[in-house]
Amino acid sequence: MAGDDGPVEVETLGGLRFVLPGLENGLRRVVDAAVRRADIDLQVDMEIDSVTAIKQLVEEGMGSTILPSAPSTARCARAG
Repeated sequence: MAGDDGPVEVETLGGLRFVLPGLENGLRRVVDAAVRRADIDLQVDMEIDSVTAIKQLVEEGMGSTILPSAPSTARCARAG
């Protein structure tokens, strides 16, 4: 999924290790709600509130992330 700009099915998120913003982040709340509805166990290894730091960690292979690419879309990237 690295570099994909299209939508990602929530069911594909299970089994990945994530680096995401903290629980108070709006996007994180949306992601958490979506995985709860789909009964997916999201493995969040790191919570970091810096998009720059999240992107760097994903580029270094430390996990996957979901980041906004524009106000109305989201981007999912996976290391590796």
